[in-house]
Amino acid sequence: MHRATLCLMTACGFVFIVGEVPAAPIEILSRQGEAKSLSEPAAEEEVPTKTRARTKEIKVSKRKPGPIRNGDFEDPMIGRSPYRAFGSELPGWTIESGTVDVVGNYWVAAKGKQSLDLSGHGPAVLSQEIETVPGTTYELRFAAAGNPEPYDQMNVKKFRVVWGDRELSTITMDAKGRSFEDVGWRYYAFEVVAVDKVTTLTFECLSPTFCGPILDDITLRRVKKKR
Repeated sequence: MHRATLCLMTACGFVFIVGEVPAAPIEILSRQGEAKSLSEPAAEEEVPTKTRARTKEIKVSKRKPGPIRNGDFEDPMIGRSPYRAFGSELPGWTIESGTVDVVGNYWVAAKGKQSLDLSGHGPAVLSQEIETVPGTTYELRFAAAGNPEPYDQMNVKKFRVVWGDRELSTITMDAKGRSFEDVGWRYYAFEVVAVDKVTTLTFECLSPTFCGPILDDITLRRVKKKR
């Protein structure tokens, strides 16, 4: 994000310049990897300002969420700072390359007070090793949007989601017309199956920009088996 010299001056760089791209509906991947769209209109999947999204969810058990640590990026609390850069480790996460920004009062988070920009001083690869039960199906769900910096709104934000050694999706979003009060949060959900006792979840920024895709409210829940 690098707002100290760029974004706060609304001067972000980006190489992909396209027209307005309609936001994709929430997706759920079957075990075979076939994408399926939920039935409700895309407009209902956006998060109203300062509230959580009202989206249709697949049936999940009432057990506690899976062991994703710091999926809402509330740790550490950065106080009154608009953002704080991290370049190696963030509680619960490993920054494999690049840097990320934990964002506080700069824009409205999807949940809580903080979210994460997947591009700090440049695009990052963020991962977490998660304890899983082999053969178990989980629902991976997260909120994503594009950094709404006015200077960079004409550029598309893009990132890849990987579960273990399986690429789930490459997600592209458009921040055109958005604001810091309404960044256009959208929720994405995938059914994933654990193969090992430890599974690595990875988010990789694919946009060489200081104003990248932003993430929040990452959860993992065990899917309730049909009887």
